[in-house]
Amino acid sequence: MQILPFTSSSSATRQGKLFKLLVPSIPIESLSATLEDLCVSNLDSLPISRGGFTSLRELSIIRCERAQIGPEFSVFLQTHVSLQKLKTRDCQNLETIPSSDKLTSLRSLDISWCHKLTCLLNGIAASSESCSLTRLKELRIGGFCEELDAFPAFQAIPQLESLNISGWRKLKSLPEQIRHLPSLRHLRISSFHGVEAFPEWLGNLASLEDLTIETCESLKYLPYVEAMQRLTKLKEIVIFRSCPLLAERCKKESAQSGL
Repeated sequence: MQILPFTSSSSATRQGKLFKLLVPSIPIESLSATLEDLCVSNLDSLPISRGGFTSLRELSIIRCERAQIGPEFSVFLQTHVSLQKLKTRDCQNLETIPSSDKLTSLRSLDISWCHKLTCLLNGIAASSESCSLTRLKELRIGGFCEELDAFPAFQAIPQLESLNISGWRKLKSLPEQIRHLPSLRHLRISSFHGVEAFPEWLGNLASLEDLTIETCESLKYLPYVEAMQRLTKLKEIVIFRSCPLLAERCKKESAQSGL
């Protein structure tokens, strides 16, 4: 049993701030209390420590498809009030997300491609009394349970600057909450396969600088020109990977206009 440091220089010292856990059962309590960045991947169970991670800034849990993420992880998470970045991705047994009430330092949150998940975490869900993530700047969410007919409602986060949101086949519209993000500069929309037209209210995102659209198979229409012209800070629109109907329509309109 061993712990292998994972650093950009591949150093074998324990001075590195990033550790990648490569085996399913590790005495994680032995790690230094100065650990700042922890990434766990492909584990059958999460290595939960009862303390000692007072300096943890970044936590990533990726492709732990067999791991059960239960109440003990919620308790573990709530003790790490200095956490600035939390990523939970491709965890197929994840059905609920621990509360984020005490994660007031969080600046980046990624909860994506967890196909049993049916609700968002307390603190960002619309059912929360208020949004506790007052420093959150980057949010990546989506790819949840495909039986859901609507995207789980989330709160307006006025300081949010970057949103990467992914849907699934049943969804016929984008979440209305996007329109209430006045500071949003970067928006990426993917896998909303049932959406045929983007709403006109996208033109109200006055701070938007770039829009990326990916893998929206049924999408035919962007907002009308009048709405898009209101996006005075918009510098770039990128459309790629399986948006065939929109691509074909754009090609025809360009040919008709002689472009």
